[in-house]
Amino acid sequence: MSINLNSSSKENPVEYFNYLFTRNGLHYLLQEFIPTEDDFLYGNIQYDSTTKTITEYTELKDYPNEYSESKEKFDDFFLNRLYNEYLLSRIYIDNRIKELPNEHSIKHYLKLVIIDLYYLNAEIKRNEVLNVYKFSSKPINALLRFLRDKYPDFIPDRLNGITDNVSNIALEKENENEKVIPPPHPKVLKTFKWLPNSESELLEILWEKLSKDSKFILASTELKLFKKAFSGSFDMPESKIQWMVKGINKDKNKKILIYLLDNLVSAGLIEKYKTKIIGFVFSDFNGNSFENLSSSKSMAKHWNTTPPDYEALGNIVDLLKSSKRSN
Repeated sequence: MSINLNSSSKENPVEYFNYLFTRNGLHYLLQEFIPTEDDFLYGNIQYDSTTKTITEYTELKDYPNEYSESKEKFDDFFLNRLYNEYLLSRIYIDNRIKELPNEHSIKHYLKLVIIDLYYLNAEIKRNEVLNVYKFSSKPINALLRFLRDKYPDFIPDRLNGITDNVSNIALEKENENEKVIPPPHPKVLKTFKWLPNSESELLEILWEKLSKDSKFILASTELKLFKKAFSGSFDMPESKIQWMVKGINKDKNKKILIYLLDNLVSAGLIEKYKTKIIGFVFSDFNGNSFENLSSSKSMAKHWNTTPPDYEALGNIVDLLKSSKRSN
């Protein structure tokens, strides 16, 4: 299994924030947001580099040559990423603490996490680029507050001399009306929803077919994770499913993934989904996030469906449909 060194994990629950704030990750996040040449070619979009805003135009069904427009700002994209990574960090911390054998191990683990968070806060304060985004430190402060509130017995009053600073800088009580780090879209599904009338056995068949020989998803993908990905949950999955298909240039191939998901919708196996769920559930073969999913989804109608991968996925969906009917 390939490991993305820029991702958080149970052992390093804030590693993504280290990457984002200290290893030029914000630059790469912006590149992920900016539409590609294909997005401009096949999608009806504009990009304003000054305001960092994508505007997408959609033709109205009942009014030919009239368009509605939707805008997405990088600020919102950035905040959404911070919120999702904040949730993942909490999950990783909780799960790691469950594994640790004794109080000493837990205290040592939390000590290292708190030192890391304090260091990140200091880096954000002295970084002029990050200071443009006033919410940059919110997930760091929120994680410090989370640790203080959930694990007070495992955090000493003094932690190598930094606890006082942490209390003064990061753990001060906020205004009651101010959210620690507000989710941009509260109560939004974070996973696909396998329809109630689609038997769970069919989901296991889909997992088995996609993971065989790592053709579509990593062979080591656990069934538990796969089921979570189609559970219709409001909670973020602990980890993402790696989509192993590569394009002609050996880069990530999201169009075949979208093709599969749209066919599952057409077959009545999953509920119609919001495009952003793809980013919550799947990563590419290197564990990196998919970018510009909205634009990719809107231009899917322009893609040619050619063998062998499309045909193989079509056969899998046909098998699920026939099994559904026979049951």
